[in-house]
Amino acid sequence: MKAASKPSPVADRALRLREAMNYDTSAGFAAYLGVSPQRWNNVETGLPLSNQMAFLLVQKVPGLTLDWLYFGKAEGLPLELARRLGELGPAQNSTTRR
Repeated sequence: MKAASKPSPVADRALRLREAMNYDTSAGFAAYLGVSPQRWNNVETGLPLSNQMAFLLVQKVPGLTLDWLYFGKAEGLPLELARRLGELGPAQNSTTRR
């Protein structure tokens, strides 16, 4: 029996992005982006992220950065997007009152 392969980091981030944007299906997110479901599914399953698709994502998703898409660097993301993507730890995710 062959072990399931782990998705690429970019594919994992693509899936997290779709979920953070509140799309339950890849077809729904593909429609939002204006691409075919197959084209978006290719990204989520680990085929290389094309420059054209990366630029489209940055244009469509407010605050999204190429650094996060390609390298997972969350420093440039707006706080709310970083929170929705799960990039913030519990201390940074909660608000504290004094």
